[in-house]
Parts: sequence; C-alpha cells; structure tokens
Amino acid sequence: MTSDVETLVESYDRFHELEAENRTLKDTIVSLRHELEAMKFETDDAVQQAAAGSASELAQVKATVVSLRDELERLKFENEDAIQQAVSEANSETAQLKLTVGSLRDEMEKLRFDKEESVQQAISESANELGQLKDTIQSLRDELERVKFNYEDQIQEMERAGRDEKTHLQQTIATLRDELEAKHGK
Repeated sequence: MTSDVETLVESYDRFHELEAENRTLKDTIVSLRHELEAMKFETDDAVQQAAAGSASELAQVKATVVSLRDELERLKFENEDAIQQAVSEANSETAQLKLTVGSLRDEMEKLRFDKEESVQQAISESANELGQLKDTIQSLRDELERVKFNYEDQIQEMERAGRDEKTHLQQTIATLRDELEAKHGK
C-alpha cells in the first residue's frame, strides 16, 4: 500500500514537473518571440538600409517563424499528452487502491467474524466445563454426606456397644461381688 502511495506521489510530482516544464517552454516561447521580434526589427532595418529586400532572407525568417510555431505546437501537444498520461495513471492507481481497501475491509470483517466465533466457542466450552465441575462438586458433596452419615452411624454403634459392654461388665461385677459376699458370709 505504501508503494501505491509512493507511486501516486511520484505521479503527482511528475505532473508538477511537466507543468513547470510547460511554463518554462512558454517563457522560452515568449523569449523567442521577443528575439524574433528583435530579429524582425533588425531585418526590417537591414532591409531599409540596403533598400532592397532580400526575398531569400525574408523566406528564412518566415520559415523560422513557422518552424518555431510548429515546435511550439509539438511541445504543447507533448505536454498535454503527458498530463493526460499522468491523470490516467493516477485514476488507475486510485482504482487499484480502492480495490485494495475493499479487499482489506473484507479480510478484516472475516477476521472479526472468526474472532467472534472463537469467543463464542470458548464461552460454550467454558460453560460445559463449569457444568461438569458443578456436577463433580455435587457428587463429591453427596459422597461426603454419605461417608459422614456412615461414620456417625459407626460412632453411635460403637458407643452403644461400649454402653452395652459396660452394663454387662457392671452386671458381671455385681454378680461376682454377690457371689463373693455370699461365700465369705457377710
């Protein structure tokens, strides 16, 4: 894209160079006209002094004038042609730049769409993973409750067995004491 802009700037610079050259040529033409007028004056003076006009010299001056006019017309045509060429190149380059801009816009839209699609996919995957994690957490909570319930049942069972054993031992002690007292006669 920078190359296109540089080319456009070069074309614009070339156009200004041609315009400057055209002005220089116009100045040269004015100068040549002045010279021509001075030559004509000198020729007229020489003709008057010689009192005979030289047809051949007059024909040369006329030929020079015609030649200068032809050269002027040719330069004018070349300048106009160069200007048309520069304008045509600038228009062509502008069209190419518009195509490039359109293409870049399309690519940018596609990238934006792809990005949005990726973001939506990532959000969806995160939501799925979050759901799975919530299910896992609930499953672990349920397992923890079950283990806690079983543990509490075991503790209660052990306490009941301990009480039963204590009661049994106390009864055994009382029975043995009664037997002992009965044997020793108290």
